[in-house]
Amino acid sequence: MVTIIVADNGVGMPANINIRETNTLGLQLVTSLVEQIDGELKMENNKGTIFTITFKQIQ
Repeated sequence: MVTIIVADNGVGMPANINIRETNTLGLQLVTSLVEQIDGELKMENNKGTIFTITFKQIQ
């Protein structure tokens, strides 16, 4: 498995945001690309935001 983690220590994302049903172009693109590679996208909101993308490595 391959894991990519992107994190910051900013104010975080709004508490009510649903990363799978968002109107923001950036999250729509990331969600679409992760789905295309049969990956998984997770978001944590704690003293900033952490996005984790996990997918199978191609041999």
